[in-house]
Amino acid sequence: MDERERERERLRRNARKHFEKRVDPEENKRRKRSAKERRERRTDRPRRRRFEVDVEDDDLVDFEPIRRPKRTSPGDDASGIDAVPAAWHARVVAVHRDRAVVRDAAGRELDVRPTRPVVVGDRVGLDRVGPVPAVAAVAPRRSVLRRRGASPGGERLLAANVDDVVVVLAAGRPKVGLVDRVRVALGAEPVRLVACVNKADTLDAPARAALARLLAPLEPGGVPVFLVSAAAGEGLDGLAEALRGRTAVLVGPSGVGKSSLLNALAPHADRATGAVRRGDGKGRHTTTSSALVDLEGGGALIDTPGIRTFGLGPVPPDEAAAAFPEFARVGPCRFGDCTHRAEPDCAVREAAGRGEIAPDRLASYLRLLEDD
Repeated sequence: MDERERERERLRRNARKHFEKRVDPEENKRRKRSAKERRERRTDRPRRRRFEVDVEDDDLVDFEPIRRPKRTSPGDDASGIDAVPAAWHARVVAVHRDRAVVRDAAGRELDVRPTRPVVVGDRVGLDRVGPVPAVAAVAPRRSVLRRRGASPGGERLLAANVDDVVVVLAAGRPKVGLVDRVRVALGAEPVRLVACVNKADTLDAPARAALARLLAPLEPGGVPVFLVSAAAGEGLDGLAEALRGRTAVLVGPSGVGKSSLLNALAPHADRATGAVRRGDGKGRHTTTSSALVDLEGGGALIDTPGIRTFGLGPVPPDEAAAAFPEFARVGPCRFGDCTHRAEPDCAVREAAGRGEIAPDRLASYLRLLEDD
């Protein structure tokens, strides 16, 4: 018998064994009835259907559907912060790579474990179980300042729960376009935008006049402008009065004097400062992390690291134009969706040609549209 015949014989034997073990249908029914009777004898209670509920004759039972809890992002969980005792509430005053620093209700600063993403200015509830407190909940944020992050599609939060964003510029090299970028980034956030030009003591009379012309379009657009000198004390009283009782974040390039300005307004802060480079006059990254400092007259200031660029990503033309209120005052363009680039009968470009809109403002707007 060859190998093929032996395999066939093996299959026939297995088939015979299978059919010999088959149970007669009637015998199968009898076994099922017997098993059912045994189960009913094991309990005195009558068998219930699944999900059956005992109710009185005229009772009405309402069943609430089971819903999956709504996922919330950090800063959106109001119930979480309310569940934490008020004595364990705190405010984030600094954030580092593996820890955060908070100031509690008693004014003490504590190192905590940031078990969830937090940013300077956040209101948090603490879990004090263990040797190192942890962030148990984050209160809803009433305002946020953010910019595009280093990774594609990502964003970076700079501060939360602020009333003012103070864009700090250097008098010798004022990058006024940064004010426009921050205004677009704020969008509909309930935050006041302020422009502060530091190092005014380095300007002579002609330079001051040129700077005034450059900044002139900002105040009619709702952006207060302060010309100050942190080193000489010029203009600081007016700025301090404007920020009294409010929380403000300082934003600007390296070397414009943000930390020096904070030290002048809050001498107890003692933030590290550094000189600009001699070669190009640009600043060094002296401040490496954000920090919140309370002001003696009420309110707080948040110092942030210097930024090279304030990336926004692609900006729709209507959002970019909203940062330039003077565009709306020159009359409608021929096309309702005019981008003020090359469309015919553009009222904005025509106004810029007549000098009613500063050419620098139109150029700043066009640069926003080119941001990718």
